[in-house]
Amino acid sequence: MDVPNLNSLFEIVKYSTLPANLFVKHLVVLADFGDEMLQRLNSQFATLFPDKKLDYIWKGQRYFYVFKKLPVSGILTNAKLGIDGK
Repeated sequence: MDVPNLNSLFEIVKYSTLPANLFVKHLVVLADFGDEMLQRLNSQFATLFPDKKLDYIWKGQRYFYVFKKLPVSGILTNAKLGIDGK
């Protein structure tokens, strides 16, 4: 399925029969973003994303995504994201 932009991706997840946490788990696996890196992401969030946004290029155009739920309090873990396999 072609996704015109990343915001459309959220709509696909919303109406999918795939649970959102399983979708996130697939993204983590595909990006090879392990638990140790995930924990560092939250603790270094202000350094990595000083404006609380992610700038990215999609099909040659520049976009940004403003984080709504990050950083979380404490250490970000697979369990907090509901992707720990339990």
